[in-house]
Amino acid sequence: MNEPESSHAQSNIDQYCIGAEMFIAATTACGCCGGEDQNHSSAVEAITETSSVFQDPSLTTMPKVPEFTVTIDRSKGASLGMEIETSLDQTLCLVIGFRAHGLLERWNTSCPSGREVKRFDRVMKVNGYLATAKELVSKLEENTGILILTMEHPVIREIMINRQGRKLGLRLHVSDKNSALSILSVDNAEFMLTVDSGKSQPLTISDRIVAINGVTKKPSEMFKEMNTEDQFIMTVHSYT
Repeated sequence: MNEPESSHAQSNIDQYCIGAEMFIAATTACGCCGGEDQNHSSAVEAITETSSVFQDPSLTTMPKVPEFTVTIDRSKGASLGMEIETSLDQTLCLVIGFRAHGLLERWNTSCPSGREVKRFDRVMKVNGYLATAKELVSKLEENTGILILTMEHPVIREIMINRQGRKLGLRLHVSDKNSALSILSVDNAEFMLTVDSGKSQPLTISDRIVAINGVTKKPSEMFKEMNTEDQFIMTVHSYT
């Protein structure tokens, strides 16, 4: 699949539909969640390279989620029916949607219990091939035989925030062409002061905020809510 030319110096997340002609190069922008009220336009700035991302050295390791495998036969030419999103740092190749009557939908209706592919699951390997997210997408597109996918469910956390006017210490990527808010950098010393229970594990780069108060919205809407509300619950997905 040929990639369209983009006017952006660096796209942050690409979306693909495996088995159909769809490619979306997302815009590149980020926002900082501060303590004062900010509107979306004033809080978003352009980024052009990943070297600006900083990770707090005090981060702890998240619990490892067991991997599982998915075996799909594409020899009869049917579409996988899988929509994929890749992260800026090319570490995450995520399933963000399914197409009706695709092979992945068929797998989910007949696979062993616990091996269903869900939205936001991560494709880790294709036929044992471990590579960048875009390289994994290429492997998915070009293979017309047996596909063995090594998958991972995200670690899902509900984090209760009570800012009391404090900054969150997060720098987020904000684009409504994406399925979630991506964490670009985090000051966990600052962030942990806003956690209501004080028991949450620190956040890390590439963690994704997928819902606020249990509701999935456009990333720009979630970003605005995080900046204007003092108390809310973040649903965060983490990957190993």
